Amino acid sequence: MNIPEGGQLEDDSNESSVFSDDSQLVRSVQSGDEVGFVAMRDRYQAPMMRLAAVYASDRTTTEEIVRETWAVALQRLDQFDGRSSLKTWLFRILIDRAKSRAATFGRNIPFAARWNPDHESAEPAVDPDRFLSADFPRYSHWWEEDPSAWDDRFRQDLHSPETQNYLAGVVAALPASWQELVILRDIEGCTPSEVSELLRVTKANQEMLLQRARSKLRNELEQHFNKEVNTSTGEELTCKELVEDVVQYIEGSMPEAERKQFEEHLYICPGCRIYVDQMRITIETLGNLPTESLSTETQEDIYYLFQDWKPG
Repeated sequence: MNIPEGGQLEDDSNESSVFSDDSQLVRSVQSGDEVGFVAMRDRYQAPMMRLAAVYASDRTTTEEIVRETWAVALQRLDQFDGRSSLKTWLFRILIDRAKSRAATFGRNIPFAARWNPDHESAEPAVDPDRFLSADFPRYSHWWEEDPSAWDDRFRQDLHSPETQNYLAGVVAALPASWQELVILRDIEGCTPSEVSELLRVTKANQEMLLQRARSKLRNELEQHFNKEVNTSTGEELTCKELVEDVVQYIEGSMPEAERKQFEEHLYICPGCRIYVDQMRITIETLGNLPTESLSTETQEDIYYLFQDWKPG
């Protein structure tokens, strides 16, 4: 296939899907195949743009970070050994470039690796006023009224452009250290171990950051749809305690005894079942947010980087 000037594939081209795995794609690019490189660029430009935006103050800087990442990636392509996915390998280079730029220009970006829970006030997962007070000793800190279940109509609305754009805006407004985790884990689907390696963040801090970010996003979705709530009952583990530990439960890292207590509470508490379901829906929705492409000019710049680099 011939590549048009500037490295733009035709809209109806399916060349990107021809390369079924990373190693095949890398071998194609290493051999100087233009189709392979354009497929690689187009496959990963949206994820790279999304992550680069966390570290940039404007779109121009975002595209510069992506361009610099491709320049470094081409020079190091022979070092790709397949032990990680190609996307994760590119993300590692991108994060290093972002940190380097931040140091060069004196920008203070609160990377997750530098996050300290003692230096950030913890916003409750749910407004404490939504739980019964100590005036109700039998059900203190249980839901005063249940969250309203997200029905089928709500789930359909999740995929509307209005809701998708709203949620994307909420993600963009999160602190940078929260955004890193949400983008890598929930949007791009990286594993906990991959994220720990990429961000140099401990598993414990990763879960704490996800707890805060996901709770914020779920609450924003709830407010966006302004649902009404119902009532609930229960015993022992309180609803207020449960919502603070929901990410640890979803991540599968909760100790067995705590998990059993958590699930016993879910069994008798419809409000918390709704809340956990809503948290799962929030995470699932993040994986479907709209993507943003590089400008045509930057795509061409990256293509010419390849032209200058390719063998022969």
